[in-house]
Amino acid sequence: MRDEVTENMRRFFFRDFDKRSWLYAMAEILLICAFFLFGVACVWLILVGTPLTALDNLLKPLSFSDALLLVFLFGVFLTVAAFVSLVVRDRQVISLNRLIEQFAMAVRADRMVNLPVAGGVVQRSLASSANAVLAQRDDLRRELASDDRVADAQAILERNQLASLMTELNQSVIVCNASGRVLLFNQQAGDQMARFGQMGEEGSPPQLRVGRFITQWFSQGVVSHAVELLRIQAGRQVSRATTNFLTVGADGHVLRIHAAAILQGSSTGKLDGYVLMMQDITAEAAAHGRREAWLYELAQASRARLASLQLLMQAFDAPNLVVDEALALRGRMHGDIAGFSDELQALKERAMAEFVAPPALQPMSAADLMAATAKCASQWLDVQLAVATEQADAWMRVDSYALVQAWAHLCACVMRFDGVRHFNLKATNSVDHVRLELVWEGRALDEETVALWQSEPMTVQEGYAAMPLLEVAKRHTSMVSYRQTHGHGTQRFCWIFPSVPSDTSATAARTPSEGALAADQPRPEFFDFDLFKVSDVSESLEGSLLRNLTYTVFDTETTGLSPSHGDEIIQIGAIRIVNQKLRHTECFDELVNPQRDIPAASTAIHGITRAIVDDAPLIKPVLRRFSAFAADSVLVAHNAAFDMRFLEMKESSTGVQFDQPVLDTLLLASVVLPDQPSHSLRALAQRLGIVVDAWHHALNDAVVTGEIFLKLVPLLEAQGICTLQQARDASKKSYYARLAY
Repeated sequence: MRDEVTENMRRFFFRDFDKRSWLYAMAEILLICAFFLFGVACVWLILVGTPLTALDNLLKPLSFSDALLLVFLFGVFLTVAAFVSLVVRDRQVISLNRLIEQFAMAVRADRMVNLPVAGGVVQRSLASSANAVLAQRDDLRRELASDDRVADAQAILERNQLASLMTELNQSVIVCNASGRVLLFNQQAGDQMARFGQMGEEGSPPQLRVGRFITQWFSQGVVSHAVELLRIQAGRQVSRATTNFLTVGADGHVLRIHAAAILQGSSTGKLDGYVLMMQDITAEAAAHGRREAWLYELAQASRARLASLQLLMQAFDAPNLVVDEALALRGRMHGDIAGFSDELQALKERAMAEFVAPPALQPMSAADLMAATAKCASQWLDVQLAVATEQADAWMRVDSYALVQAWAHLCACVMRFDGVRHFNLKATNSVDHVRLELVWEGRALDEETVALWQSEPMTVQEGYAAMPLLEVAKRHTSMVSYRQTHGHGTQRFCWIFPSVPSDTSATAARTPSEGALAADQPRPEFFDFDLFKVSDVSESLEGSLLRNLTYTVFDTETTGLSPSHGDEIIQIGAIRIVNQKLRHTECFDELVNPQRDIPAASTAIHGITRAIVDDAPLIKPVLRRFSAFAADSVLVAHNAAFDMRFLEMKESSTGVQFDQPVLDTLLLASVVLPDQPSHSLRALAQRLGIVVDAWHHALNDAVVTGEIFLKLVPLLEAQGICTLQQARDASKKSYYARLAY
């Protein structure tokens, strides 16, 4: 609709110009031609002397000096006519073109921008009509805002619900489109990739961000192989196209990655993207290696012991064996068997310590633990547990499943011993510990029975044997004991646990990065499903559509305007554009120590003094971090020749080279808005209705440049400039392209 209105204005303007201005211009041209011919005739008569029949009577009274005066007046007339022509062109052509360009920018502005009502009658009338259209557009925006606000609120709610859901997942999840760009990830994946990814030049992996390629963290070959397997399965229309692979990070950690295909439709068989679910199995892999070594050691020890026993048995079966020798052999056999038994016991304890990994202890209230125990015990054993909740607000760090099994194991043992099916479970809380008691009425237990129950593997569920009760107590840094009443009476098992503060119960299980965000804190941008529509597979970068590319918009603040004469960068600010959106969570803003004085004239512009940058890093590490930030993107800047010249001057000393394509909003604006009096950043922002908090701050200026660029893209497309190559070719034709620094 906006382009239609602009085109209608252009048509109206040229129709009006054809009727009036062209008639005036043609009359002026004919008059100039008549005087030109008359002047030529005068010069011919004066210089050649041959009278012209048609002008003989007209020129006969003129003297030579009169003819020269006539030629002079003719020159003056031509000069005045040329000046008048320029004025007419400026008022009738350039002014109206400028007004049309301003209208095109105002249409794309986010707030009301009034066009200047100035110039001739046509210009004033057109500007007034355009302002009326813009005012109606703003009224319509306000009317629709209430309806949009409801839809936006619902979208924000769904977005926050998704972000909360992804945050609560313990597993790391990354979703990519078919070309490998990251569409979605949760905080766990971001934290894991920050530790796992390929090390950058600064010794740390890049941060996981939406729109970046997953190959920045995983090997290109591994990812390509996994994606190809998913494509093959999808082509065969497998119901669930999945594959698994292992990869090792720069920090030596091993990840097991499960990849699942996302298909465009159930019957298309075309891969639209994939989901990566990651698990750090470094400890598991190390334990597997130790287990293999342990099994090898066990096999070797067993082989040696069995070979020794076999030799002793052969010697024992000898026919001429005397009694003393037989007794000696028997003693050696008993010794070997006892030694073998001790070795097996030691290996068993080692295996229990190393290979039966306990789950992480989690905060849990005594009330919840007792309720779970009562429910599970009644289901497993057909017993009744009455729970006393008077002091059940105590908190402990526990492996709840192991403890539920332990209590059920004790109930099962008592039930088999005395037939008891009714138990009481209660908790008492003190300053530094929590006491849980299992109480029943029945016969007293002897010490041997209690020791057996505590040391034997727990067998609550049929076919499942768990670790001994004492091992569970040891892992909880707790103590379990039996208190008896002699004869028949109240018996109890007491289990004492260290307590934890109740105020940590809700937060101890969640790291700060996993916690809920404050009400006024914006959620991180962890996803952008619109990137499903963007594919980089079949297009070269130069042939890619402008709206499909990823950009890094940047700006610099410097000590001066002459990089070739010693001026230095003192600040770099940048922001990413992904899927035609400014990513305000992906910003780069760093000061640089120039190792030289900053002139007062420069400080007056950007406000940066030598004291501010004295503790800032030098240019080399900053440029390396900026290079990593800008990877896989097209650079965008306003008057990019100035900023790029500073970067080029540092290539030899830093080893950092920015060889990606560069677009300049100054050049692009001059292409689509050629008749504007100024193409400065401030002028363009004003025309486009962009509110700027502060100028000459690198990050602020980069954000403004990004907003201007996003509004220039539709104007470029309206002129047939749709790809990166077309934009670069058009920029070369701008008169600003001649600027050099």
